[in-house]
Amino acid sequence: MANTPDTPSGKSGQPRPASGAMLTKDQIAAELGCSRKQVERFIASGDLIATRFGPRMVRVHRRDLEAFIAWKRKDRS
Repeated sequence: MANTPDTPSGKSGQPRPASGAMLTKDQIAAELGCSRKQVERFIASGDLIATRFGPRMVRVHRRDLEAFIAWKRKDRS
């Protein structure tokens, strides 16, 4: 799949899902440059909003990840 303006490349070089897409914990970890375990901690603390589709299937909306990143940036300043 070729990169288009709608799917800019993330850190991993893979196309980013569209803004309404749901991301896995591994995708989020790759984008944030942290471990999957750290993503699980963000979700468990309630800082990152996630949706559970079963006991093992967890997804995060891209808009919620972007809001989390903006909140963390604001928190630093």
